[in-house]
Amino acid sequence: MRTAPLALLLLSLLGSPALACTNIYGIPGECRMQVHEVDTASSASQRSAPRRLLDEFMVGRWTYRAAIPSPGGETLVLHREAGLRIRRGERVVDLDLDLMAHNPRGLCFAPSGQEAALWAPASEGQPLKRVALLDLSRLDPVPEPQIVYTPPEGFLPYGLCWSPSGDALFVVGVWGVSDDRPAQGAVVRVERRGWRARELYRSAGPIDFVSAPPARPGVSAPFQLLLGDVRGLATLDPLNGRRAAISALPSLGLHNLEWNPNPDLCELVLFFRNPTCAPDGRRYSGVYRLDLTSQRWDRPPELEELYPRRDVHTLYYSPQGTYLSWASNEALHLRPTLGEADQAEVLQWLDAEGEPRRVRGFAWAPDERALAVAVEDEVWIERLEDPARRYCVARFESGFCADPQWLDADTLVVTSFDAALKDTALRNTRPVLRVPGPPPLSAPVPPAPQPAARPRRPRPVLASFATAPSDLALPRAAPFVGLLAASALLLALVARAYPSA
Repeated sequence: MRTAPLALLLLSLLGSPALACTNIYGIPGECRMQVHEVDTASSASQRSAPRRLLDEFMVGRWTYRAAIPSPGGETLVLHREAGLRIRRGERVVDLDLDLMAHNPRGLCFAPSGQEAALWAPASEGQPLKRVALLDLSRLDPVPEPQIVYTPPEGFLPYGLCWSPSGDALFVVGVWGVSDDRPAQGAVVRVERRGWRARELYRSAGPIDFVSAPPARPGVSAPFQLLLGDVRGLATLDPLNGRRAAISALPSLGLHNLEWNPNPDLCELVLFFRNPTCAPDGRRYSGVYRLDLTSQRWDRPPELEELYPRRDVHTLYYSPQGTYLSWASNEALHLRPTLGEADQAEVLQWLDAEGEPRRVRGFAWAPDERALAVAVEDEVWIERLEDPARRYCVARFESGFCADPQWLDADTLVVTSFDAALKDTALRNTRPVLRVPGPPPLSAPVPPAPQPAARPRRPRPVLASFATAPSDLALPRAAPFVGLLAASALLLALVARAYPSA
C-alpha cells in the first residue's frame, strides 16, 4: 500500500488549528513574526529597551508558538522557518532542520529542562513521524537530533508528551490506515531508559488527546493521564493502560484544559468552547473546575461551573496553584482555587472611550505576585499588591503582541505579529463588545493624554492568539473528535484509490 498520500491526508486532518498551548487563529497566515526579550522593571528609567531575539516572515503558519522556554528558563528555543534557534546563557546557535513537514512541530521540553523531544526532520525512505531527542544541556558541540522512536509499519503518530518525572514519553497515533480494517487509536509508552517502546492502550476509534500532569522532575509519584476519545473523557493508567471513564463527561467540545500544579491536588480546569451534551443529557459549555481527588476513593469526581460563556482563549493555574484564571478578548478573570465564586476578580484595560481593549494573552510570574498581560500592541504588568499596581513595559509599532512568558522574575519573552506587511486583507475595524455585568474590580491606570482626533487602530479579523500551558499530546483538542471519526471513513475511501503496489 502507498502510505505517503494517506499519511499526509491524515496529518492535514489532525493539524486543525487547536492547541492547548496556543491558539493558532490569531496568527495571520502571512506576517512578520518577531520575538522580544522584555524587562519588567517598574521604573522606565531603570528598564532596558526590548531586545529582539528573532525576526521571521511567516507564510503558511508553520509554527503555533514562536518561543518555547525550558522549565526554569535556562534555555530558550525559537522557531525559524529553516529550523531552530537555541539560546542557553549567552550562547546562541542556529540548527538548520527541515521541519516543514510537521505542523505543529511538536517540540516539548523534558521536565528536567535539559532535553527536548520533537518530530524528527523528514528523511527519504523513513516514516514521516519519528520522535527525536535534542540534548540541550550544553550547546558546544552543537546538538543533533537523536532518533529515539520509529513507528512500526501501519502506525501513524501525531502527538507526544512527557511523563511528569521525565522517565517516559507517550506517543499517540492511529492504526489501520488501510482499506481492510477501521482506524484505531493507540498510546505508546517509550521508556527513557533504553528508549524501549510498548503499546499501552488501544481505542476503538481515533484518540483526540492525551495529557499528562505538570512536570515533577525526579519525583516518581503515581499519576494518571487524561484521555479524550470517542467514548468521552477518561483517566489512563500510565503503567498498565487501564482506562477509567470520568463520570459522564464528554470529550467532544473540550477545547482546552489545565492541570493544577499543586502536587497535593488532583484537579483540572476545563473549557468547552463548543456546547456539547453528555450521555446523561447534561449540557456543557464554558469553564469548569474538575476535582479528580475523589476518584481515589471510588467516588464520582466533583465538577463546578466557573464561567458560562464561550469566549475564553487562555486558561492558567498560577505556578503554585493558588489561583485559577482565564481570559477572553475583553477581560482577565482570577479566582482563588479554594475560594468561592464571589471572590472572583475581573481585570480590564479600557481605552479613552471606556471600551475594553483586546487582551491577547497573559502569564503568571513565578512568585504569583504579578501577571504579564498582552493588550493589543502593548505588554502590561499587573502587580497583585495592596494596592495593586499596573504599568506598561513595552509597546510595538504595529500589529499586535501575544504569548508573554516569564524567563525569570524580571524578564519576559513576547511575540509580536504584523500582518500589514504581507496581507492587508487580514484587517478590519470591527469594534470589541463590552463585557456585560459588574465593573472590573481592578481599575486601570488612567490613560495618558491622547490627541482628540486619534483614529482607532484596525483589528485583525482572525481571533485572539493566546497561551495556556497544558501540553496535550495532540495538536488539537476534542471539538474535532467528530472530524477524526469521519476521517477514518474518508481514509478508507482514499485507500481504495491507492491499492497495494
